Amino acid sequence: MPVISLASVKGGVGKTSALLALASDLAVSGSNVVVLDADPNGHASRIGARMAKRLDGVAFAALGGITEANILASIKKARTEADYVLVDLPGVSSKLTLLGLARSDLVIVPVQASEMDIHDALQTVENVKQAGEAADKTIRACFLLSRWPITIESRAAKETRKRLQSKAPDVAVLNTPLMDRTAFKEMTFNGAPPRLVEPGGNAAANVEAIRREVLALLGVEVEDAA
Repeated sequence: MPVISLASVKGGVGKTSALLALASDLAVSGSNVVVLDADPNGHASRIGARMAKRLDGVAFAALGGITEANILASIKKARTEADYVLVDLPGVSSKLTLLGLARSDLVIVPVQASEMDIHDALQTVENVKQAGEAADKTIRACFLLSRWPITIESRAAKETRKRLQSKAPDVAVLNTPLMDRTAFKEMTFNGAPPRLVEPGGNAAANVEAIRREVLALLGVEVEDAA
């Protein structure tokens, strides 16, 4: 089953929030989802445990303690049990990151609207390419515009999108950004994803659109929304 990793050599880009939002939306949509938390700060597994309780009856699990010693075995095991495996990789370049990238089918790289984020996102993509060379395979990557302005796209946001497309033309920029919405911040406190809190709300629609784009990149057919 597909392994989707979220990676960035820069911390604080909304990586874990994006992962949990996507993972929970996949699960609520009927897929069996396992989250593997390889980031030493442990946020994905800690918040994911709350999320699993809120998503009672949904096939969603978040596992922590993923290290260099067990990441390959953990991914292999999770792939046999789940429809989708989502891996939260460390916010630095490391051997652990390289191992996780090498086992990924798709790497999502969150990018905020800043020059520093562009620089580090491009470095993350280089790490993905190196992992692919080491594993002797092509690993697909895409950029996810993160914590994006809800109303008018700022000059910095427009410039970020433009530079990503020009500097890495072979890497897709998802059409749907992860917007800077209160619902995503509240999710980290209560473990309740947008589809659970307000199924017809803007945050839920935002994550659903991202899920559809991600699945399209993986070649998974998605039924049209009703």
